[in-house]
Amino acid sequence: MDPVAHTLAGAALAKAGLERRTALAFPTLLIGANLPDVDIAAYWWGETFALTFRRGWTHGVLALAVLPVVLTGLMLAWDRWVRRARAPAAPPASPGALLLLSAVAVASHPLLDLLNVYGIRLLMPFSDRWFYGDVLFIVDPWFWLVLGAGVLMADAGAHRARGGRGLHRRDGALDCRRPGPRAAGCGDGRVGDRADHGGTGRDEPVPPLGGSG
Repeated sequence: MDPVAHTLAGAALAKAGLERRTALAFPTLLIGANLPDVDIAAYWWGETFALTFRRGWTHGVLALAVLPVVLTGLMLAWDRWVRRARAPAAPPASPGALLLLSAVAVASHPLLDLLNVYGIRLLMPFSDRWFYGDVLFIVDPWFWLVLGAGVLMADAGAHRARGGRGLHRRDGALDCRRPGPRAAGCGDGRVGDRADHGGTGRDEPVPPLGGSG
């Protein structure tokens, strides 16, 4: 498949919930979904060599084991030396989660390539046999449309969900002063969650915004 299809596949995996697994999850999924196509560098040595090399070593079973480890190492290095150097208070990325996400994203690439008319050499380097699915074209606008629409709808839904959270907690207590749906007791300036006030057994008022000291 083309890079657009693989990038959309990575984005779809992210919007399916995987982007919440750890820091750097989203870029890891996008990069991993395209990583096996690093063999495009074979064109540096000529078109004939590229045609004999591509969709082999970087798309086979050995690559499925090696590439996720390589990608995880690169993302952890970026997390330590770039991301947290800029924001020291940011939580570190989880190595285990990054490895899992890298494996899923990398595996999505030969799976999609297996479905098209060009095929891949899935068993490389142990066998150079080609496997073909003949289900999708190498460039398939309908595939772009389906995945792209799914990504956009998931993203829009996430934005709506975040915008509807009007009831928040501050230092363990419900905060009714934030905009959005209000809990029982917020309408009259009182919070009905006694446990949030140290178990005093009574409701306590929430001071109005801009209240005097």
